[in-house]
Amino acid sequence: MVPHHFTVSLCLHVLMLLPFHSVVAGYGMQGGSMTHGTSGRISSSGSTSSRIGGGSMVARYTGLQHRDLLDDDKGHYVCSLQDCMPYIRMGVTIELSMQQKHEVQRKRSFIRKWRDDNKLYRASAQIRHTPIVTLTPAQQSQILSRFGNYFTSAEDLPPITHVGAREKRSDISICPRVEHWDALLLGLTNDDELVQVVQFPGDTQWVLDESCAQTACNFVSNCGCTAHTRLVRATVISFDQSVVAEKYIKVYCCVAVKFV
Repeated sequence: MVPHHFTVSLCLHVLMLLPFHSVVAGYGMQGGSMTHGTSGRISSSGSTSSRIGGGSMVARYTGLQHRDLLDDDKGHYVCSLQDCMPYIRMGVTIELSMQQKHEVQRKRSFIRKWRDDNKLYRASAQIRHTPIVTLTPAQQSQILSRFGNYFTSAEDLPPITHVGAREKRSDISICPRVEHWDALLLGLTNDDELVQVVQFPGDTQWVLDESCAQTACNFVSNCGCTAHTRLVRATVISFDQSVVAEKYIKVYCCVAVKFV
C-alpha cells in the first residue's frame, strides 16, 4: 500500500506542473499569419488605416520558436523558457538600458529635427533607415519571444503584383502607384512621436509602402495624385518612454485629390 503522505505529495506535484504545462503547450502552438486584409491576402494599399489582426500591412510570422537555428546562434539569440516566459505570458515591459538611454540623449537634436511628418517623408532613404538605438542579443530574444509574429524574412514575402495585372486591360487607374516592401527604421506614430521600428538581420518588419507614379490624375480634371498617410501596427522603440512597445505608425499610400 502506498503511504498516505506520498500520495498527497504526488498529487500536489502534478497540480503544480499543470499550469506550467499549459503555458508551454500554448507557447509551442502559437502561430502567425500574413494579415493583409481580413481574407489573409494582400489588399490594395489605398485604404487609409489598417488594424492588427484585420488589415495590417506589416508582414507577420510565427516567431523565433519555429525557426531552425544553428548551434552557434542558440546561445546568443534564444533565451531559455524560464527567461522568456515573463515576456510571453505576463507581458513584462522590455526597457532600454542606461547606455541605450544615453544613446537617445546624444541624438536628441536629430530626433527633434525629423519629428515632423513632412520632413521625414521628404528625407532621404538613408535618414529613414538610420538606427538610433542598438539592441542587445538578450533584448532581441525577448522581443522575438513576445512580438515574433511581426517579423519575417525577405524570402517569405509574397510578390507584389503590378496594379495593371489585377485590372482589366481597358481599365486605367486615376492615380497609378508604385508599391514596394520597405524595412523601415524610423517612423512617426499616430500622435507624431518619432520611433525606431525594431529590425534584426534576417528578422524584419516589412511594411508595404507606395508612392504615386505621376502627379496628375488620369481622366479627371482639376485633380492631383499625392501621398497620404495610413496607420499600421509595428513593434517599435519609444524614445519618449524608453521601452519597446506596439504602436501604430504612419506609412504612405497614393490617393487622388480633387481641387475645388
